[in-house]
Amino acid sequence: MSPKRGLHLRELNIPPLDVFQGELAYTSGRYYIGVPEKLSPSDQGSVDDQLRTSPFFVSRDIQIDRIGVHVLTAQATGSTRLGIYESGDDGLPHRLLIDAGTVDTSTTGFKEITIAVTLRGPRIYFTSYVHNVDGIGLRSRTDSRSFGFAAGGDTIPGSIVNKTHTFGVLPDPFGAASVGPGFDSNAIYLRVV
Repeated sequence: MSPKRGLHLRELNIPPLDVFQGELAYTSGRYYIGVPEKLSPSDQGSVDDQLRTSPFFVSRDIQIDRIGVHVLTAQATGSTRLGIYESGDDGLPHRLLIDAGTVDTSTTGFKEITIAVTLRGPRIYFTSYVHNVDGIGLRSRTDSRSFGFAAGGDTIPGSIVNKTHTFGVLPDPFGAASVGPGFDSNAIYLRVV
């Protein structure tokens, strides 16, 4: 038996992706932010030196050639590092698949980096970012898939995995992290080849 390289959807008893939004038929040249693909009209502000990730469910193998963010609130010296992690056996980010580098977030608009990576499905990956300064606001996605509730009776599920990380090269492995509450997470766009 070969070693596991990431957590599979069936291991988490997650229903097939067609339950979420129809069988994902990835279209070449289009961008995806994960399931569900519903954007918020506002930004999700972030603080510097917080590495944050959100789940990205892949139903089948896809090749990605771009990773990007839509900056809604810029900061004069802003820079944001982007990357993708594979999930570990615990369903949280583990092995760094790619540290894509940085985008300039000192101005608003869509910013992207050219990459070359294959995501193997069905599997969960984590799109990740860290800012160098406070106050950068990225377009967010709503109704993000959650990591459950911290306690019975809670009303806000965990949807963001984060850890303190000084801006710079992304850690590999991800390391100890916490699941943060919230319904929205920043939208990290991946373009399918």
